[in-house]
Amino acid sequence: MIKKGFSFFLLAAILMASVSCNREYNKVVKSNDMESKLERAKQYYNEGDCFKAIPLFEELIAYYKGSKDLEDVYYSYAYCQYAQKDYIIASYHFKRFSELYPRSEKVEDAAFMVAKCNHEQSPKFNLDQTPTYKAIAQYQAFTQKYPNSDKISEVNAAIDELRLKLHKKAYAGARLYFRLKDYQAAATSFKTLVETYPESKDAEESYYYVVLSSKLLADNSYASKKLERYEQTVVEFNMFKQKFPNSKYLNELEEINKNSLKSIESIKQQSTENGSKNERRS
Repeated sequence: MIKKGFSFFLLAAILMASVSCNREYNKVVKSNDMESKLERAKQYYNEGDCFKAIPLFEELIAYYKGSKDLEDVYYSYAYCQYAQKDYIIASYHFKRFSELYPRSEKVEDAAFMVAKCNHEQSPKFNLDQTPTYKAIAQYQAFTQKYPNSDKISEVNAAIDELRLKLHKKAYAGARLYFRLKDYQAAATSFKTLVETYPESKDAEESYYYVVLSSKLLADNSYASKKLERYEQTVVEFNMFKQKFPNSKYLNELEEINKNSLKSIESIKQQSTENGSKNERRS
């Protein structure tokens, strides 16, 4: 009974405090004292209560337009949008801040935050990666403009993270082509994967699929395309052997290469025989 009574009074106290806070906030919103409103906006911002700070900052931005005080107000406003996870809006305002205050000491951080806002919008690897590409481009632009920034290590780590996501998407796409038996697309996709992400731990496996896909493409091609495609398989195998001389896939690919060479020899021999028959007939 005592616990129930205590809970009731605690809840009542919380509700009264909430009502009191809301009244106080409404009083600040309706106030014409802009200096007081600025102090409260900064207070809410510092306390992390950006939901309350944003409407105040929006009013203050209009009020302080053309004033030296606008720089800090606008910068805090952009960070509030970021804290609220409104990344598109935050990105716009950080970019706009850089344009309005190119000589500000905060402009470097604003450029970083533009990239970070797009980073935050980067979706799961299987979805459209437009924000990911945009974030990488912006991070790279940041490193070029601020090569001595103390944020460079963080930027490089972010780029590596985003590139890993792009690699994962590209690898999944290449594997899908292979499973669908679209060997031409698979060979092209896996080769592009190796060229784009040579540092990837999947580079060896990806090039294995380049050779395998090339062989399967040749096997399933029209007669007029077989010679060219078996020869391409041999080229890809030699490249694989040069890149990965100790690969666990080498024995399997040696056999594929041997069969490809036999097919090339057989096709050329048949072509020679057909040429001889045609000469005799003529």
